[in-house]
Amino acid sequence: MLRPLCGTPSVGAVTPEAAETACWVADRFALGRVRSMGRVARGAMGEVHRLVTDVGAYAVKRGFWREDPDDAVESIARFEVGFVERCRAAGVPAPRPVRAADGSVIARDAAGTGWRVHHFARGAVPHRTDHTAQRWVLEQGALIHGLALEPAPGDAVHEYYRTSTVDWSELAERAEAAGADWAPGLRARAAELTELGAWATSVPLGDLVLCHRDLKADNTLLGPDGLRWLLDWDDVGAHDPAREVGTVLIHHVPDEAALGALATAYGAAGGVELPEGPELFASGAAVWLNFLAGQVGVLVDPDSEPEHREFAEPKVRGLLDDLPGLTVLGRSGRVAGQAANRERGRRPLTMGP
Repeated sequence: MLRPLCGTPSVGAVTPEAAETACWVADRFALGRVRSMGRVARGAMGEVHRLVTDVGAYAVKRGFWREDPDDAVESIARFEVGFVERCRAAGVPAPRPVRAADGSVIARDAAGTGWRVHHFARGAVPHRTDHTAQRWVLEQGALIHGLALEPAPGDAVHEYYRTSTVDWSELAERAEAAGADWAPGLRARAAELTELGAWATSVPLGDLVLCHRDLKADNTLLGPDGLRWLLDWDDVGAHDPAREVGTVLIHHVPDEAALGALATAYGAAGGVELPEGPELFASGAAVWLNFLAGQVGVLVDPDSEPEHREFAEPKVRGLLDDLPGLTVLGRSGRVAGQAANRERGRRPLTMGP
């Protein structure tokens, strides 16, 4: 039964099921009377809805997966909100988080699904290789890295960002057994991907600071007023900032002109010193390998839901084509690292952090 707080949603704005969800969210987060709600985006970990009430517009995120205990997830989310507020105060444009009426960051429905709310930022999502957007992302990254905020006690770099121990031969066998038409491509690259994962795992981390950990152009919005927003702060945590930069730049390998220009922008914005070799991309390679393995796993699992399979299919095809080898990473890392470090050396000591 819909709560009285919700009122009556606009005719045709939401289905009866969505209306009930919208009313529940509005009630838990004290957002006013619901006017409409609809899905506007989805990623690997969740989907985002735009909820409009008589008070304002909000981005409502529903998580797909539930892995850690609820109290641990809430504690991490509260820490993340604090970090976002520090970054906003330093000048990083990020939508303001909204807490639930009871003070929590995450509200859970009867099924245990987690829901989060931010003030809605209107805009378009750039392509992940959009140079202007990527330059802006790296400039925000330099600002965040310059804060040099210490990670929480006990916070370590998640294995997802630093190791990849996937059995690619076994995954290729499963893909072949499932009759996937991209399975031969995975089989052809299995040995190379294994070598790349072993290398990425072997690269030591540098000094750690609090990082966004999901910097990329398609985690931004370009508003109709020309202003940009940095989104998706869910993965905030300890990381080597130089390797976070490499995770952004790996999208442009092997385009040396783009790599040089983007790395120069990061250096000019006051970023940290970068490695001048393949080590720059160690975390980028690990993330891409782990993400690829996860999406392959979705496609070879006969019980995967259709919406997750639809999301995974183009990701697998794209990564099998785009994942660079170690030799290419070496050349690209040298170009990017030298460009950023040259620019850092030109900056007056009175500029920036």
